[in-house]
Amino acid sequence: MLWAIRAHLSEPPVPSPTGSAYPLGEYYKVLDGFDIHKGSKMWEAVVVVEDQQGRRHLRLYKWMMRGDKWKVDLARFSIEFWDLDSVTQKIKDLKAKYQIK
Repeated sequence: MLWAIRAHLSEPPVPSPTGSAYPLGEYYKVLDGFDIHKGSKMWEAVVVVEDQQGRRHLRLYKWMMRGDKWKVDLARFSIEFWDLDSVTQKIKDLKAKYQIK
């Protein structure tokens, strides 16, 4: 069983659409994801990960460039319980109400 966990940890992380692997620690295995925004100093993405117990999570990450490395910022939490259709509609409503492009 321990070798199976080690095998999971040794697999390379999934590259993001921008070409860089998502910079997560060894606790999670990256299964998939997509970038929301990636600039020279800040990177935000939705990432599907599997923990060491085999549970899968949909997580929101935000990294900041510190020196020459991406470091996880304060945003790193599970969002699988979100009603994403409702969240999307509320964001659209707020953008329209406050004329945000």
